[in-house]
Amino acid sequence: IVSDSKYTIAASTQHCSHWEDIGWIEVANAHLIRSALYRLRARSTPTTFAWVKGHSGNTGNESADMEAACGALFDGTDKTLLRINLTFDVQRAKLHSLTQSLSYHSLRNFCGHTIRPTTLTCLSDIQLVIDDRTGLLPTTASIWKSLHPCDHDIEHKSRDFLYKGLHNALRIRSFWTNIPRYID
Repeated sequence: IVSDSKYTIAASTQHCSHWEDIGWIEVANAHLIRSALYRLRARSTPTTFAWVKGHSGNTGNESADMEAACGALFDGTDKTLLRINLTFDVQRAKLHSLTQSLSYHSLRNFCGHTIRPTTLTCLSDIQLVIDDRTGLLPTTASIWKSLHPCDHDIEHKSRDFLYKGLHNALRIRSFWTNIPRYID
């Protein structure tokens, strides 16, 4: 298999055993990677991977890019393409690989967490303001990621204020609309 995607090659060769050990918890596009791994493992012959530079005139790679563009439009309604044989499907995390963080994320995914309506309103307001000022519409995931503790551009107190503001946990925004003397 010749690909210009280092992520795909690494997912199929280096990361797959670790991701299976942790039960695919918090792995982006896990259903697609699992389906591809099933198809690779079901083959009776060995599979080798090679990386090529993208957009370098490689005919096979260019046609694969066009196929990928069509695949990006796939709405996911046809589940037969992603079906995995149970023999090859690892669904649970191995106990020796489980950490407290992975357990927490697994429970959140299993039970499902709902985002409060006020938080959704705040997120959409943020998206509209950023779109008006920059012409770019950020995703909600990118907004949450910008508040992540690993982002050292924003100091802790400011990040905490923004996080609480997103959840409407402070006396800002709509808190003051029901108080007659304090309406904007």
